[in-house]
Amino acid sequence: MTQLEASDDQQLWAAYQRQPTAQAREALVERYRRLVRMLAAKAFSHRFCAELEFDDYLHFGMVGLLESIDRFRADGGAKFETYASRRITGAILDGVESLSEKQQQIAARQRMLKERSASLGEAAREAPAAHAFERLAEVALGLAVGFLLEGTGMYAAGDEATPDHAYQTVELRQLRRDLHDAVQGLPPQERLVIERHYMQQQPFDQIAATLGLTKGRISQVHHSGLRRLRGLLRGHSPPAGGDEP
Repeated sequence: MTQLEASDDQQLWAAYQRQPTAQAREALVERYRRLVRMLAAKAFSHRFCAELEFDDYLHFGMVGLLESIDRFRADGGAKFETYASRRITGAILDGVESLSEKQQQIAARQRMLKERSASLGEAAREAPAAHAFERLAEVALGLAVGFLLEGTGMYAAGDEATPDHAYQTVELRQLRRDLHDAVQGLPPQERLVIERHYMQQQPFDQIAATLGLTKGRISQVHHSGLRRLRGLLRGHSPPAGGDEP
């Protein structure tokens, strides 16, 4: 850094500390934007997640820069670049880790939804005289039961109802409790598959490996378990023949 640049930095920090306006802060941001880009490029060159783009790294770096500007004290004797570099790099790594984890969760969620739809869709297509609309209704009902199962624990934890929708929310919570109780009435294998898939968020292949079955068999058990649950909630059980694992 040249003496002229050092003098410019001192003036920028003096102006910001004298009156920390948005304009003075933006001037500092522009002054150190190149530092952020350099550190973001360095981290990006060592990336381990191909789904993230350079702009993601740059965004997290800018967050670290803003935090560094707000916390730095120019009269402490340390150079801002030294102070901020570690914090900017840390913000980039933390942000990338958090975003990567979220993307992994989203991807896992999408895979599970695809498994469920395939499981229900295959069973619906095998129905001998099913009309196209009836097949669609079968898949939709199965997915709806699955979504209710996933929310059981969440709704049991507390009441999030608003005054305008209190009745509907209480009714929905009761339905989820009834569904949770109905799961306990399933045959053992169906209960294990439903509990592990919906309540423990395990994909079919993981359940299959644990139970020593094929993924295709788990798909069949999954469908029969949901079908039986719908019957239990209506007050009767479906015939055991063919659905019992």
